[in-house]
Order: sequence, then C-alpha cells, then structure tokens
Amino acid sequence: MSTPPAAVVALSGLGKRFGAVWALRDLHMELRAGEVHALIGQNGSGKSTLIKTLAGYHEPDEGSIAVHGEPVRLPLLPRESARLGMAFLHQDAPVAPALTVTENIRVGRYEHRALGRIRWRRERERVRALLASVGLTADPDQPASRLPLAERALLGFATAVQALPERGGVLVLDEPTACLPPSGAQLLFRAVRKVTAAGSAVLFVSHRLDEVMAVSDRVSVLRDGLHVATVETAQTDRDELVRLMLGRDAGRVYPDREPPGTDVVLAAENVSGRLVQGVDVRIRSGEVVGITGLVGMGQDELPYLLYGALPLRSGRVSVDGTPVDRVGPRRMRAAGVALLPADRARASGAPGATVGENMTLPVLDRFFTGGRLRHARERSAVRGLITRYDVRPPRPGQRLGALSGGNQQKVLLAKWLQDSPRVVLLHEPTHGVDIASRAHIFRIIRAAADAGTGVLIASSEYEDLASLCDRVLVLHHGRPGAELSGAGLTEDALTRSCLLAAPPGAATTAPRKDHG
Repeated sequence: MSTPPAAVVALSGLGKRFGAVWALRDLHMELRAGEVHALIGQNGSGKSTLIKTLAGYHEPDEGSIAVHGEPVRLPLLPRESARLGMAFLHQDAPVAPALTVTENIRVGRYEHRALGRIRWRRERERVRALLASVGLTADPDQPASRLPLAERALLGFATAVQALPERGGVLVLDEPTACLPPSGAQLLFRAVRKVTAAGSAVLFVSHRLDEVMAVSDRVSVLRDGLHVATVETAQTDRDELVRLMLGRDAGRVYPDREPPGTDVVLAAENVSGRLVQGVDVRIRSGEVVGITGLVGMGQDELPYLLYGALPLRSGRVSVDGTPVDRVGPRRMRAAGVALLPADRARASGAPGATVGENMTLPVLDRFFTGGRLRHARERSAVRGLITRYDVRPPRPGQRLGALSGGNQQKVLLAKWLQDSPRVVLLHEPTHGVDIASRAHIFRIIRAAADAGTGVLIASSEYEDLASLCDRVLVLHHGRPGAELSGAGLTEDALTRSCLLAAPPGAATTAPRKDHG
C-alpha cells in the first residue's frame, strides 16, 4: 500500500458557530501535495464558511490548522493566509472592470526600474504567458470590463495562480467553472493539473459532480455543517455522492415539458452587438429557447442586447407583434420583458437589502395608497412569494446576501416572475446552485412557461438546456449556427455542434483522471 502524499494543510476538529447555529462542526481534512481535493455539499452546508475560515475572514470557534505539519496561530489574517502559501479564487472572481487585464493581474506585484518606474513591456510579457497557460489570448491592455463573463473567470484564476509559491501551496477554487462552458472548463482543468504537478494542493469546491468525478483525487462531503465523509474518487460514483450530500436519493431533477403555444411573444431580427452578429430570435408563448456556444461566441451577450442593457448596434425587437422603439431596459420592462443576469451580487439583486425589499422593488408602486406605503400589504405579498418559491429560511427581513446561492436565485426569480412577464431572459440561472435547488429552479422556470411566458436561457450547461428547452440555438463566432430541437436536442448533439467552432484538439469535458 503506497504512502499518501504529505499534507500541505491539515484541519483537525474545525468548527465555526454563528450565534447558536453551527455552520461548521468537527471537520477533519487533509489537503495533500499534488492532489485535487473536491469539497461538495448543498448550499448552506458549510463550504463557504470553511473557505472564509482558511482565508482569514472567519475565526474558528474550535479546532486547529496545521501547515506543513506546523500548527498555525488562529485566527488567520488574510495576509497570513497568503504568507502561508494559500491562494483563493472566490465564486465572484475578483476582477476590477475599470482596470486593464495587466493591471488586474499584476497590481501590487509590478517590477520597477530605478526611480520606481514600472517595466511595462516586461509586465505585458508576463501577463501574456500567464494568460496563455489558462487558454486566454486577451490583449493585456484591454479593460477587463470588455471581457465576457467566462473570460473574466479565467482571468481571476490566472491572478490566483500567480500568488502561489513554486511548490507546497494551496489553491482554493470556489465554483471556478460556474460561468464557463465545457471548453473553458477544459482549459481551467489543464491549468489545475499544472498546479498539482508542481507540488501544490488544490481544494476544488463545485456543484458540478461530473467535473468533480473527472478532476479530483478525493472528495469530502458536508451536510448541515457536518463532515459526512471523505471518499476516494475512483471508489465512488455520482449517485453515491448525491446520497451523501442529501442524505437521500435525489429523485427527478428535470420537470416534464408541455408543448408551447403558437403566438410569438418576442421576435428579434438581425441583432448585433460587440460579439453577436446578425442573430434572429423568435420565442413563442410557453416556449423555452436556449442559447449556447463556446467561450466568447456571443451567447453571454445576447440576453443583454435583447433587453437593451448592452448597446444594440443593429436589429429590431418586437414584443407581442409590437416593435419596441429604441430598445432599452425601461421600454422592454414596460413591454413585459424581464431580465435575470448571471451576476447576482452586482447586477441581479441587492445583497445588502432584505429578501422582501428585493422581491417588491419592481412592483413597489402597487403597495402605495394615498401616497403612503402600506407595509402590511407588502409583507403579506412577500410572505406569499416566499412560500410559493420555497425560499429558505422563510424570513422576509433577512439580508439577501446572507442566503445561499440557490435561495438567492429563488428570490430573484420571484422578483421578476410575480408579474407574469410575457418574456423572461435568463443568463446562467443555475450559476453556483446545488442539485436540490437546481431542481426547484427548473420547476419554477417550467411553471412560468406553462403559464404562457416565453423563456430564453443563455447557458453553458448542455445537459440542462437539452432537458429543459424546446429549441437551442448554437452561436458560432457571434453568428447563428445550428438549431437543435425534438429528438435531435441532446447533450451530446449540443457538444458536437459547439465544437464546430472550436480550435483543433479542443475538448468539452474535464480530462478524465487516471485513478488506476
């Protein structure tokens, strides 16, 4: 029997309590050199608490942490975590949109000439090499705000990797592929393997069990703050991981589909933006239409162009047969169109506001009578939405940002679907959401469609699109590619169609690790 690799970080009996509630209890875990250690569990199971404890944002209430066998003094400070060789890529990648790609990666690490002058040519060369290691070819002088969401995620990964020591560090990745299509995830996994090959450990936190099975060596499972099990990846399967996460079998994830109506609720012709070029979209009442493609093909841009949140360079948009003049958020909202962006923290919700405030923001005027806000009526409406959309915990006054990702998404879906819009545009609606919440969100989307709302989903989740959508349009370099429907709409068919625009040798799944 071979000796396991040395532990870079060892956690012993780690626990964290908020008031009377234990968010994390009696956790024992080793992160070993050269190993990808996956951490899974439902939203609220304790994963984020563990990451923030390692990063120095939370002080543990019990237990100890050792790095390379030496106990460390608790609580850790953020700068102490970095000094000990820990680097973090959080779910919302720390990218400053106003800064250039080079500035995002190298700020605080610039090489200076005499008199403090920055060696910009050398900095750009370093950035190009680092970007190439994760499969990006972005211009180092380009503002990060111009990068699609998927490329921002890879930029955040590159920034985290450069903070690692040459050997013996720990890279903590929190949902690193949430915004990435399979081809982008493939690039990231190759870079992860370079990190472990250099002798560091990777803690990989993800809801995507297929990726967990493909890239990890071991998997630890949390449930309700407790460490349920750590298993060898080669000796388990996806169904067993789901049972460990939920404490039961998952049941059905995708709801049944009803046939759509015949009335066209949204028609867009010759839509063009920065990436999208000449795309036509038609959505019927009760129809769920998917948009997908590889990284940078335009699928992440299209919902925002249709809503007017990004400038529409050309094209015409009609709702229920009526053209919308000068497409913009206010006019589209008035026409009965809603947009739910992927970025919950910055574009979709208000994390500092309460659940109730987020829910009623678009319809607040209906709770005014005689110039006064009728709080009792507002609270009653919020309680009804919380019950209908199964928001947990059911507390209208709780801050949105304190909820798990899945429950935040339920709140935001309630916010926009309560008015039964004619069309709802969804961008990565299950971004960072656990398997149980995903199933509920799918039922919410299906119920909206069955009630007559037209739905557009821009997503990189091929399995979800194949199971939820009536049709899926694949974009190739911003232009319409294949359209799949009926029996031809499968996960494998979407994969093949997306790859038509891929460079030679590209793959759409994580590299299968040899566990033999």
